[in-house]
Amino acid sequence: IPELQKATGPVLDASRIAAIRSDTARVSSVLGQIFEADEEAEEGRGSKDVALFTGLDAKHGALLLDLVGQENWTEDAFEQLCGKHGLMSSGALEAVNEWAFEAYDEALLDEYDGYDVSPEIADAVRQKLEGEGRHV
Repeated sequence: IPELQKATGPVLDASRIAAIRSDTARVSSVLGQIFEADEEAEEGRGSKDVALFTGLDAKHGALLLDLVGQENWTEDAFEQLCGKHGLMSSGALEAVNEWAFEAYDEALLDEYDGYDVSPEIADAVRQKLEGEGRHV
């Protein structure tokens, strides 16, 4: 009877594993720098808006600035504007209206064949910006 060889598992190449780990660490570092830069840009872009519009984050503050630039928004235009700011339209609608209720006791946007912007709130936002030396 021939002698049976011991069954062996796969053979690991230590140098290949080290190279893969090194590549993974390098890619993680690059991705980390990219995401940090994106976060800093997002924070820097809206930090002044956040201070002006307490209760809204940078994305919603920037959306608010765009919204008060028009009296009406079609549903498609509103969705595109929200997408431009990285927001979902239903959540953005809820967030800006909640902010408006807290600040002005009325909704910023009324849904009626699209979205109508409250002229009173739009004027108040514009006045606040002009007080800060900025224009919509």
